[in-house]
Amino acid sequence: MNTPFVLFVLRKSHQGNFSIENIYNGLYSFLKGENGERFRYGRLQLSRTFDFLTFINCFITSFFSQKKIVHITGGCDYMVMAFPGMIRVWTVHDTFRYREMRGIRGRFFDWLFYRLPVRFSHSIICVSNATKESLEKYFPEASTKIVVVHNPLPIANIPPVREARISKRERTLKILQIGAKPLKNYERLIMATIHLNVQYTFVQPDNPRIRKLIQQHKLQERARVANNLSRDAFLSLYETHDVLFFASEREGFGLPIIEAQAYGLPVITSNIAPMNSIGKNCILVDPFDTESIALGFEKLYDPAIVRMSIKKGYENYEEFKMEHVSRNYQSLYEDLAQRFL
Repeated sequence: MNTPFVLFVLRKSHQGNFSIENIYNGLYSFLKGENGERFRYGRLQLSRTFDFLTFINCFITSFFSQKKIVHITGGCDYMVMAFPGMIRVWTVHDTFRYREMRGIRGRFFDWLFYRLPVRFSHSIICVSNATKESLEKYFPEASTKIVVVHNPLPIANIPPVREARISKRERTLKILQIGAKPLKNYERLIMATIHLNVQYTFVQPDNPRIRKLIQQHKLQERARVANNLSRDAFLSLYETHDVLFFASEREGFGLPIIEAQAYGLPVITSNIAPMNSIGKNCILVDPFDTESIALGFEKLYDPAIVRMSIKKGYENYEEFKMEHVSRNYQSLYEDLAQRFL
């Protein structure tokens, strides 16, 4: 029997927005090195957000190709239908956009990105229990196909454990915030901390909304918007800041939480799923309550809380290392190969 083939299909890469690509490029490289004798691996990177030329080409050639496992890794969910006759795995990162759009365009999107992929996937990977529950709410028929596999940490070289930087009111607290959508809660962050001795780094595409807030609150000397960063430049921010603020109103997973813990940062995140389970030993706040967020930052001035948060954070990120999470993918591919190939 020929060695089974696994093809990773990745969305078009966008500057400054590369979380899915980093996860699956890292997984691809790791599995190829660790599991290369059991499976062969390949990658297909789309060149457009809606790459229908590639879709048509894959659809036609699928009828003449050897049967293989095709893993649609997210952000290009319509590609599930581009591989008739193949074993199709689909990763669901969240369901936020389902039913958000209205009219004919919304119905078209829902079918291409959710309803048809649910129907034609052989296996569905949800990155958290919260995503699983949300998908099952809309599509109960998907429950028999779903497996929960957390995202692995796609960082090859974690820096050495650093000494905890204990916050003092007389020293400027450097806050790192990631994400451009309003649900990332940067407005409540500003309202909760503007009275403190802090500096902000907002990592997001050039966003008129955040720049307006900076001007409105006269934060030009205290705030920086970082965009179009390389992966290395982005990761270096974890080494130069004191805390990650990632108290989103909703998330499918929340990989920056684990990244920050790997770099020895305390994390302030939301006391809602999946963040309160992914981010063990974080400082938890109500993301809809500015006062709760302010109280979360006050905890950073307690050395015992900071030291414990960092210590337990290092322990938590161990669960998300590539060598651990990749075993779940190996088991899934093994099972699919035995059942269908």
